[in-house]
Amino acid sequence: MAVPVLVGRRGSRPSVTSEAAVSPARALRFGRGQLWIVLALAIAALFSRVYTTNSLAGEPTNDEYLYAVHARDLARDWSAGESVSLDDLGVEGRSVAVESAALSFVLPWDPLTLGRTMQAVFNALCVPATFVLGRQIRLTRSASAVAALLLMAVPEFQELAWRFWTDSQATFLSLVYLSALVAFIRRPALLSGTLGLICLGLLLLTKESAAVTFAPFLILAGAIPLSRRLTSSGRMYAALACALVLCALVGLGVLMARAPGDLARNALLQKTFGAGPLILNSLRDAVPRVPDYSAQLLTLIGPTELGTGFLWATLVGFTWLIAQTVVALVTTRPRLTPWALGWIVATLVWTPAIITPARDLASLHLSDPWIVVDAAALLAAVGTVEQYLRNERRPGWGLALLGLVIVAVLAERLVIIVTPKVAAAALTFRSLMPIVPLFAILAGGGLWAAAGALALLIPTARSARSFVAVVAGAILVIFWSPLLRERLSSQPLLGRVADRGADPDTPQGLRVEALVQAQGWLQSNIRPSDRILTGIPRQLAWYADLGVNGMEDLIDLAAQPDRTLEQKRQYILDRVGPRGVAYVVDFNVDWTDPGGDKSRQWRQTYDALASRPNLEVAYLMRDRFGFPVLYVIRNHGYALAPGR
Repeated sequence: MAVPVLVGRRGSRPSVTSEAAVSPARALRFGRGQLWIVLALAIAALFSRVYTTNSLAGEPTNDEYLYAVHARDLARDWSAGESVSLDDLGVEGRSVAVESAALSFVLPWDPLTLGRTMQAVFNALCVPATFVLGRQIRLTRSASAVAALLLMAVPEFQELAWRFWTDSQATFLSLVYLSALVAFIRRPALLSGTLGLICLGLLLLTKESAAVTFAPFLILAGAIPLSRRLTSSGRMYAALACALVLCALVGLGVLMARAPGDLARNALLQKTFGAGPLILNSLRDAVPRVPDYSAQLLTLIGPTELGTGFLWATLVGFTWLIAQTVVALVTTRPRLTPWALGWIVATLVWTPAIITPARDLASLHLSDPWIVVDAAALLAAVGTVEQYLRNERRPGWGLALLGLVIVAVLAERLVIIVTPKVAAAALTFRSLMPIVPLFAILAGGGLWAAAGALALLIPTARSARSFVAVVAGAILVIFWSPLLRERLSSQPLLGRVADRGADPDTPQGLRVEALVQAQGWLQSNIRPSDRILTGIPRQLAWYADLGVNGMEDLIDLAAQPDRTLEQKRQYILDRVGPRGVAYVVDFNVDWTDPGGDKSRQWRQTYDALASRPNLEVAYLMRDRFGFPVLYVIRNHGYALAPGR
């Protein structure tokens, strides 16, 4: 059929066929202009992460203390002459603990501060990596730049930047991994293939569950170029690629179900292959949990976590997919071309992924956001038609791949929930961090398409669409996200000691402040060989410098959360006899409610311990109400109180 060409300010453009639009032979080359964009985005992202008002910055979490204890022990072992081995990567925190330990030989900060700083850098690098991935799937520079700007302003993504966790690093590696795979699919090359394998290996060392989820896409990346080389028939090519992927997935499933004992016992693979048979059985159990899981996602990646503007832009991006699909179906009758099929597949794959953002926006119970979505959807449809008339048809297969990745990550977290051996893994926003940049890419494409309609009002301007898209993205970030209003501060966080500056008016903040004050006494009086009963095991291991072995020997009062307060008290009293534990250490996390039942029960436990003749209050700190809040009670009465 004849394809009309829009003659405008830049004259008629050469026709671009659908085959050329999806041709793998056209490799993306990063010119100097794109490198400058990547550099500018990296600098802006680093600046935003350094000057971030993080309300949790001074209050490390349990996992952060755990990783820091392991990192400190690794650094000391290496300083003592022990060699670096692969077993070091099997510790809690995996590669992030090893990296923090290694950096402690270069920078004069403690492992906890180093870990936080390192992860903030990785979190910032996710912004330019999003731009690169957008370019690899053949989005324009302006659309990719808008996607990166939107990611920079996601509230919870930025809030988690200064956390000594594995998630920021895993998200960055996932973006680089996907970029390498897309480049390899389009044009197989040694550089992109090697980069993909390296990123998958680093992802395994960083976060095992993420590596398992992303590993099948490596099979897909190898099957498509191989099928393309073996046959030139489109149908045979598609059938062969599907067959190769199916065989590879079946082989992976058999390997997980019949994993050799060495794999199941390996420190790097034990969670995956140790729970492999259980995971395969859980696939059936996961289906009835889908409605509850979908409702749970609303509390994890909702308007508070993503921002209303980001959700709005994501829905605009999905309407852009629908508009592209309609244009493809209308203009390629009676026979579908690879270009049209790509957009159809992209829309189908993104449909289950977009349900959560749509329900998030609906949960606001406001009509204004939906009116704005409808208006922007109309602009996106007009921009899509304008793009087609200019013969600027871009493939949708890259977006289809990203949608498939999102569905895989969501399915992985659902399977983990119903698998007994790994069900204890918490489902939080940071578990879903790798898919947030992919939603940003979809949103960037939608804003770019809508900008095409507005660009028609500027017929004399060169690159009007790009200008309008970037301006629209900047306005969305400035006025419809909390980036500038709530997330920036005048005090830099770079080099800030991780456990300083906590808010003593909060339960966790006072706990950190109390332990920092007691740190010297704890290190002078408590030994790793002491038998200790405590409600703050990881914090105590860090501040008392007990090491990993000492931390593992601690008796955790919170190990059985189903106990009542009276049962917990009796559990403690049963273990403080003449042959019982050497220390009891606890903090009243409910101190802000002194009249509450939990706070009163905690004080009753303290009074019962202090009245025992064989026990001595060795260290005590009181809250602002004058009540005990942190105590260290020593058994047998031979501890010296501070200052004695």
